[in-house]
Amino acid sequence: MKKTIIIISLFIVTSLFAGHGWQRINYMQSTIFSAAVFINDKPVQEGDVLGAFVNDECRMIAPVFMHNDTSFVSSVIHGDKEEYAHLKLWIQDKDSIIEISDSLLLQPGGSILYHTIHIKN
Repeated sequence: MKKTIIIISLFIVTSLFAGHGWQRINYMQSTIFSAAVFINDKPVQEGDVLGAFVNDECRMIAPVFMHNDTSFVSSVIHGDKEEYAHLKLWIQDKDSIIEISDSLLLQPGGSILYHTIHIKN
């Protein structure tokens, strides 16, 4: 009985800590970023997370929030020079990551505002 309880407890704890596994790298400068995010023309869910990456280095982790039935992210993308970042969306309900074909030219000290991300899945 104790083994069953321990196994169930481990399963619950593992489920609670499942996630994207990204660790953001910080730089002295950054680009302010905001966007609406859609999958198949529908808002993504609160709890999903958008990440920005330069090569394999995570530069932003932005949780999705809802406003007026639209899903948004608002954050900064870290980086000290102009370079391209690609995006990934972690879907919390499925514990899966979608690679997004959009890339962004970072503008340290500047901003990328009112961007819209349309994912076809």
